[in-house]
Amino acid sequence: MTALATSPTDLAAARAAVEGVFAGRPYPGSDRVAVTRADDPSYEGNAVARWFDGRPWTSVDYDRIVADYPGPPSACLSFMTVAGFCYYLPSFLVSALEPRGRFWADVAETVSFALTRPGDEAPSLRTRFDAIVAALAPEERTAVAGALRALAAEYARAGFPINLAERALDGFWAAEERRLSCS
Repeated sequence: MTALATSPTDLAAARAAVEGVFAGRPYPGSDRVAVTRADDPSYEGNAVARWFDGRPWTSVDYDRIVADYPGPPSACLSFMTVAGFCYYLPSFLVSALEPRGRFWADVAETVSFALTRPGDEAPSLRTRFDAIVAALAPEERTAVAGALRALAAEYARAGFPINLAERALDGFWAAEERRLSCS
């Protein structure tokens, strides 16, 4: 079991780390935000591409996605390209690190699930996950692990019977954090 953070200041520290290390990540370009299908106007990736087009990650929060995005907010990260996922990941993490927000449980679950390494039974999803990890700089990966650690503590404080952030940590990120600290 992963050691859990113990204070609300861990949330603020994790948020500051995410904001700091992702601050310089460049926008991937409109054509690299989401997987789209020109032949299928109802494809969710098209809606993701339109909604996120040109928006800086710093201007996107989960409350705004819930209010303005035309589809299920939990689907957004799934339809993003690797570049789009890496660019918008901090907006989801920052929203999740605000546990008293109106949609905290939704965004915490969405981001924790998206950061859980798929098993061998889902090779294409695992390949995508590995590509996302490879596209993140070492300091970004460290900040992601710290955010998940703080979220795991918040899940525990909130009494959730299933701690998805802890699952993500135990499934990949804790080992990655240790590996990076030895580098």
